[in-house]
Amino acid sequence: MKDDVLRYLGYGGQVLGEALQDDLDQQIEHARSYRGAYVYRILDKSKNGDLIHRILDGSETLKRFLGQPPYLVLFAVSLGAAFDRQLTQVGLESKADQVILNACGSARVEGILEDMKEEVGLASKLYPGLAYCPGYGDFSLAKQKIIFDILKASQIGIELKSSFSLLPTKSMMGVFGLYPEVSRQVYNPCDGCLIRLSCDRKRCKNGK
Repeated sequence: MKDDVLRYLGYGGQVLGEALQDDLDQQIEHARSYRGAYVYRILDKSKNGDLIHRILDGSETLKRFLGQPPYLVLFAVSLGAAFDRQLTQVGLESKADQVILNACGSARVEGILEDMKEEVGLASKLYPGLAYCPGYGDFSLAKQKIIFDILKASQIGIELKSSFSLLPTKSMMGVFGLYPEVSRQVYNPCDGCLIRLSCDRKRCKNGK
């Protein structure tokens, strides 16, 4: 988790002082104390083809990224409103600690997603691929409305705004494929991204 937090903070190999290391470790443990919540639904390509088409329609990048998985998983993950309140409270005391805790929250949500994917993989005896969220590439942010409604994501405390942004702030929705064998997903959507030269999150190609 620490590496992910540093990535969110824009760490570029700088030497971290002892005080900053202590603050970082403290905020990471704080974020880990939030269990969060998630909900998902597995769609069978042979039975839910029309629904899958509705979700993927308009995103050639996502179709190429997924390949041909027999199952598509819709998911929603949230760290919860309590984390947002704590983030605000920390900001009143220290803006620096707020920035660190915010990064920790982002990394924690990703960790909960990975736990959920492991659960799905074990239950289905299939292999989860990498997740892909609306708003990335040509996968329209408006697709969040479809995923939100299908999952009834309000049951885990997520609110979808008219702008398609999510509350609590540390929430995410998206899709990933389930495959009969480990998916290599050799297509890298970063190649067609407008900010590919400045973004530090080129993770899809090597699957990390």
